[in-house]
Amino acid sequence: MNEREQLISAINGSTEVVSKLGELEDKIEATEEKIRKWKPRIWMTLLAAFGVLCIFGGIDEFKKGHPSAAGDFWVGVVIIAVYAYHMFYAAKKKKLLSSLNEEYEKVLNDPSISWVPVDYRNAGCILKIAEYVRNNRADTLRDCINMLETEMHQNRVEQAALVGALYAKEAREEARAARWRW
Repeated sequence: MNEREQLISAINGSTEVVSKLGELEDKIEATEEKIRKWKPRIWMTLLAAFGVLCIFGGIDEFKKGHPSAAGDFWVGVVIIAVYAYHMFYAAKKKKLLSSLNEEYEKVLNDPSISWVPVDYRNAGCILKIAEYVRNNRADTLRDCINMLETEMHQNRVEQAALVGALYAKEAREEARAARWRW
């Protein structure tokens, strides 16, 4: 069995693990995005402090004989309940992320993908390697990795060029607008 046939055999033997890696990567990315959205912000902390003040102020006023102060109390309770739910949800998502990362690490150490160097053990890289072999663009793992690195470098260069072009366009627009300002 030559090197190409061994590579094809290894790729075919790792399809289930690669699909599992892809699913886990997508779940991890989605969970991280949800955590970023639910991250406590300063306004939430200030709102919770306001809620605590409402509760204590309502209790104090109620003790003084003002029955209308119960509204202040309940406003504070609702604010604190929303804040507590927010914190509970964020903690729940962090726990989910932790378990997804543990599962991902287990899948990364699966023997069926041990033929891939550690730096390239993700669904995207393995699928690209399989594509190179399937399309007869490369016959060895080394060739595949070299092609992959070349494509990744080209993508980085193109992204940098796009960002540079965007900044240049914005600078031209600012300069044009500045000419007409007095």
